[in-house]
Amino acid sequence: MNPSSQGHRRAFVLVEILAVTAVLAILMGLGYSVYRGSRLAARVALAQNNLKQIGTALDLYFHKYGCYPPYGSYLSDVLLPFVGDTEVFGNPLMPEEFPGQTVNSLYFPPTLDEADGGKYYITAFVSDDGQTAVVLNTGLSIEKPDGLSFNPTNAGDIIHAITGETVISGIVNVDPRNNPDSELTLCLPGGRIITRTTLHSSRGELGFNGAVEWVRFGPKGTGQQNGIEVNGAFMPLYNSTSYTISALAKGRMRIRVWNEVPVMERTKRKVNSSVDMGEWYFDVLTIGGQIGSNK
Repeated sequence: MNPSSQGHRRAFVLVEILAVTAVLAILMGLGYSVYRGSRLAARVALAQNNLKQIGTALDLYFHKYGCYPPYGSYLSDVLLPFVGDTEVFGNPLMPEEFPGQTVNSLYFPPTLDEADGGKYYITAFVSDDGQTAVVLNTGLSIEKPDGLSFNPTNAGDIIHAITGETVISGIVNVDPRNNPDSELTLCLPGGRIITRTTLHSSRGELGFNGAVEWVRFGPKGTGQQNGIEVNGAFMPLYNSTSYTISALAKGRMRIRVWNEVPVMERTKRKVNSSVDMGEWYFDVLTIGGQIGSNK
């Protein structure tokens, strides 16, 4: 065989090897995609099963206590007697520090009216790639919305991506220099009002946890010291301004108000003394709402 023929043969063999390698790479890629898709489908199925059990536990809790666990509750703690297995609260779609971390952080309790009518978001499991969610709604409805894009570490951004509603969330330290133009005021469903004066005179004993229609407040500190997140984006607040967060017509707003002074410290204070308003905080989460400054 002449040298020219040998050269052509080596070139042909090289082309064959490259072609086989390319085919194998394609087949391996397809196999991995199928494996990855099957693995995701299995995890989604487990997430759906876990949420069904959590939803059933919420119903059992309601039938026993006449209400749902309040906003800010650790579902993995309060619902454990109705489930019996901590792993049910684990997120199959993303690693967690402890079972229940995801459903706890994304929990939004329904009111009695919401539980009785319509389909409302309650909580969810989400993936660490920010694309997949399995959602528990009222009526034990389980959904898997498609085409999502969210920050898996930001609850406000996750809920916004799932519901499509404007989500307002955050913890605010109340301005101790509140005045009638910027006092802390809560308006509850039905029109009941809780004011700064009510909180101030309670010497830290009064708190609130439930649904509200709006809250008006002045923040302590300024800029980065206090802030609200709107759809997961930080919005700085300034103590020279008062704000109102309100639920829209179809909005859902939950708030917790508490005082940071320990109970033992309160007992040491004089009976007629009050607790400084700067020691009051509130934690708010609104699905379908708006925030504005008061002029």
